[in-house]
Amino acid sequence: MHPTTLVGLTVAFLACGLATADERAKSPQQEFDALVQAQRDAQTVFRRAYDAATTKEEKAQAMKDFQQQSAGFLKFIQSYPNDPVALKAMDWLLRREPGGQATTAAVESLGDDLMKSKDMVDFCRSLGGLSNPNSERLLSTIIAKNPHRDVQGQARFAQCSILKDRLDSPRASPQSRAVIQSQLESQLAALIEEYGDVEDFRGTLKETAEAELFEIRFLGIGATPPDVIGEDLDGKPLKLSDFRGKVVLVVFWGTWCGPCMAAVPEHVELLQKHANKSFAIVGINSDRDRAAAKKIGSEKGMTWQSWWDGGTNHGPIATKWNVSGWPTNYLLDATGTIRYKGDMLRASSVRRNDKGEFEQYRLLDDFADQLVKELEASK
Repeated sequence: MHPTTLVGLTVAFLACGLATADERAKSPQQEFDALVQAQRDAQTVFRRAYDAATTKEEKAQAMKDFQQQSAGFLKFIQSYPNDPVALKAMDWLLRREPGGQATTAAVESLGDDLMKSKDMVDFCRSLGGLSNPNSERLLSTIIAKNPHRDVQGQARFAQCSILKDRLDSPRASPQSRAVIQSQLESQLAALIEEYGDVEDFRGTLKETAEAELFEIRFLGIGATPPDVIGEDLDGKPLKLSDFRGKVVLVVFWGTWCGPCMAAVPEHVELLQKHANKSFAIVGINSDRDRAAAKKIGSEKGMTWQSWWDGGTNHGPIATKWNVSGWPTNYLLDATGTIRYKGDMLRASSVRRNDKGEFEQYRLLDDFADQLVKELEASK
């Protein structure tokens, strides 16, 4: 059997969704679990088929077949529009095919009873991290239909989070960034006034929104961050302002954080690349044991200094910089101005190399190269 045919059969089975009597006897949660497992199986088969394909047409067909898997999740939502498990299926679609036809149809298929549920708080929080039109449509629907105050507060904060993603985008022009920031500040101020007492991870939405306001005013692209003054892992004094005149990558990290440690070889390579130029890396460490963090960092090749942030990921530096995820990165130019921040500094893309072949590259490398060239040209 041809590999792409095998993918088609697997996806066809998956797209049948809830067809068999055995499946209908399952609970919605069991059906969803089975759907996820079938998707994982289809993904394995797809990868084998895609790797085995020898022509562009075969690869395109394998991809097309695999993308049909979303039909099963749409059918699940249409079958259980008011079951809380439908939100898990919706989350799956939003994360994997945010702009797909099935996802758009699924947004319209969620039931009114579910949209009015008091148990929508966590789903609203999740939507705040998914910046796409379908997530925004869902939030607008929840705000229009849901009568519960805590859900309203979290939905409106999620809208602010999506707006903040646009503000932090390096693709935004200074003019559009100014408009977005004004709108975001206004929405956060209204949130504090109307829903400030709603409970949140930090305590209340007022505290969370105030931290966001501080970040967008003093830690946004184009801003000069407040100085960081403290001790490094050896107990020696360390100031961020001492690095003025260099391009600086600021990294919030911890040895407990897998993605943090996975990025260390890339950072070592970047520092070596600019070894004879005005480029530096400085970290903010969240480990409880600073000596152990120093030892592990050294073993991994971290030759740069790091502040010790009090032995917690809620230390004074991380709290002031409104850090909620690790690693969080900032790239500053030689004047100390934030030029890039957040997920863009961890992202990668694909482009053609000198041979015309497609290859993956890190956006951080391009951004650092750009700022180092700007600095050298200014001398």
